[in-house]
Amino acid sequence: MNWCKEFLRRRWSLAFMLAASLAWLQPQAQAQLAITSISTTLTTQTSVNDPNLETGLITSGTNSGTFAATNNDLQIYSFTDSSGNQYVYYPTGAGNATASVIRRNTGTYTVSGDTDANNNGFSVWYANTSTASLLSAYDTNAKDVLLGNNLYRGSDNLFVNDNNNTVPNQSNIERIDFLFGSLTTTGGQTTSLGLTGSSILSSLALAVFDRGNAGATAHDPFNIALITGYDVNGNPIYTNASVPALKVLKATSANYDAVNSYGAFNYTIARDDNGEGDNLSTFDALTETASQGIAGVVFSLSDFGITGAEITGGLTVYGYSVMAPDDTTTLASLGGTSYTNSTSYPIMTGDTGTLSGGIDLVAVNGIGFAKTPIPEPSTYGAWLMGAGVALTGWQGRRRRRRGVTLPKA
Repeated sequence: MNWCKEFLRRRWSLAFMLAASLAWLQPQAQAQLAITSISTTLTTQTSVNDPNLETGLITSGTNSGTFAATNNDLQIYSFTDSSGNQYVYYPTGAGNATASVIRRNTGTYTVSGDTDANNNGFSVWYANTSTASLLSAYDTNAKDVLLGNNLYRGSDNLFVNDNNNTVPNQSNIERIDFLFGSLTTTGGQTTSLGLTGSSILSSLALAVFDRGNAGATAHDPFNIALITGYDVNGNPIYTNASVPALKVLKATSANYDAVNSYGAFNYTIARDDNGEGDNLSTFDALTETASQGIAGVVFSLSDFGITGAEITGGLTVYGYSVMAPDDTTTLASLGGTSYTNSTSYPIMTGDTGTLSGGIDLVAVNGIGFAKTPIPEPSTYGAWLMGAGVALTGWQGRRRRRRGVTLPKA
């Protein structure tokens, strides 16, 4: 009977090792995750990192507001997603974007009943303690407003082309590109040298935050794609033959957490509706106020279809683009000058419905958050496999000490 018991023990340990090895080798399903909580720190913004910064009393026509001069960046220094993963912000990290580029379709088109459909405006919301006391500094350039790490400001109705509203609040923006790495110029446009290296890319995570009410359907959808190179004219491209599974990701209202990760705060919207594009040196209205919170979605490179082998093989990521949810999801149709193509980038994007372009993007963009080391399922599999090997060795030693010999088949 001793040999029978030993036989069963050995078979059990082999089965244990087999299950462990399957867990180790099994590809893990990936998907964007809701951000459930964030931790913040208050810092002082200066003109060194933002050359377009203005503070103090800002007056435009009959509108005026007092903007903060110190302690005006409420930064995220860490956050947690719905699976318990933790992410950290490093102010000097290589994964922080060095520039942003706003893409607009400036061509003329007519929308029945709305003469403001192509007014190329830009609306910025600022957190406040009162209507006349805004917590963030005032920035005169739309590209800088959204770049960086600041929960005290953001854009309003970022991708709306047409809202049929008597008070226009559309921006006519089709896409915003956030660029990683040192900057250069290609075809007269600002481009970047990108990020390469497994030590950086393996833990790189991208996050998008929206201002809005708490609730499963309260926050706005968007598309997001990785920039994998540039054409001869300096326009981003999104295809990469060495990454066959590469894809555009669509975030819907359901991808946000039902509870805002940053609670309700008061804000005021500064609207620039005179077709001045990215120039925010003046604003046309500073009257709309309300109270809402912030929720976000986080993405890892594996969510986009990138494997660890492709990263260690020398993959370069040049940045990422955030765009309206009704834009194309065909990688080849996203790049180049396609943002001026109304088939790939519709020019009738509204501010309601499941394809709304009304995201109120928080100014936490171009940030390469680093995922802190938390064991993946494959790691657990490796642990189990090691335990199986150890168990088998231990049983062998016991068997030799007891003089047990298994019968031959």
